[in-house]
Amino acid sequence: MAWSLCTFATDDRLMLYIISFTIIAFCAFIFVLVSMILCFACSKTFMFEESSVKGKLYYILAEVRKVMESRRKWIAVFAFLFLLWVSLCILAGTHGLCVPNEPVSDVSSTITRIITRKLGMDPYCSDTGVCYVYLLVPNDLSTQMHVVFHSTEEPRISAVRYGKSPDKLDTQIVGRYDKLNNYELDRYISSVVLNDLEPGSTYYFQALIYPDTNGYTSSDVGKFRTAPVIDSNGSSMENLNYVVASDIGKTDAATAIAQAIAKEEPLFLAIGGDLAYENGYQACYCRYDWLLNEFQNTLVTPKGYTIPILASIGNHEAGGTYVHPSKIPFFLDYFPYAD
Repeated sequence: MAWSLCTFATDDRLMLYIISFTIIAFCAFIFVLVSMILCFACSKTFMFEESSVKGKLYYILAEVRKVMESRRKWIAVFAFLFLLWVSLCILAGTHGLCVPNEPVSDVSSTITRIITRKLGMDPYCSDTGVCYVYLLVPNDLSTQMHVVFHSTEEPRISAVRYGKSPDKLDTQIVGRYDKLNNYELDRYISSVVLNDLEPGSTYYFQALIYPDTNGYTSSDVGKFRTAPVIDSNGSSMENLNYVVASDIGKTDAATAIAQAIAKEEPLFLAIGGDLAYENGYQACYCRYDWLLNEFQNTLVTPKGYTIPILASIGNHEAGGTYVHPSKIPFFLDYFPYAD
């Protein structure tokens, strides 16, 4: 599971200030306590030879006491400025902090994520082109397919071209896109539904965005298959092979299970909630980036078919509790089944 040490950094800034000033007060208490101990120690008369270690130590403490007594005002000003600096560091360092239970290496804040992207170290989504391409189960899997893909630049036009041959993608469908009002990141999510497909058929497809009039950028060519026709009795000439899973998370085991699922050549994958374990915290959006990247890389069968996803909302998509849909920042945007 994932949790946020400072979830209030995005939702309740007042709580962040309260925690910060509580820490400041604690630091001030420790500072005063140590000062009192030093002064008390120096006020005593100790009979040690100056050449001894203890004698030198108490001589130093006595000198510190003299300095503290002669410069009390300056010490108070310094202590105030130091504690103010500490508080600012706490505010900056914890703003947008995401601390997942696993793996601990995913700990990040707004500052570290911005620096990482500025240095070109973002492992998932580039500044140009299509970031992720994944399939959702449509209303009718035998005649439709739902393609979703991301980009960091505004598409202007989002489209998918497809056909029955990878060398002949002769049909293009324009879809819609929305800007994800994320925490600190420009992200556009495009959604295209392909209709009037032939049941039980293989199609090749490619996602495209047209950010300007100079051309387009596209994804690699993928492949999917439609479901066979099911008659009025609910039967089919073929066996329908699908997989049901839940509680994925960001673990090596989740990756291994996804790879095992792909080997079964399922028609689709149903996920019963708790996908990225980001708990609905905007600061933990990178966990969904990792998950979608895993979907793109692992949910491909040995025959090359991309596996469509049928996902539902779990408690870890909604902060662990029942909340209003407006408090679920990722799932409803990343999985636009209503389209």
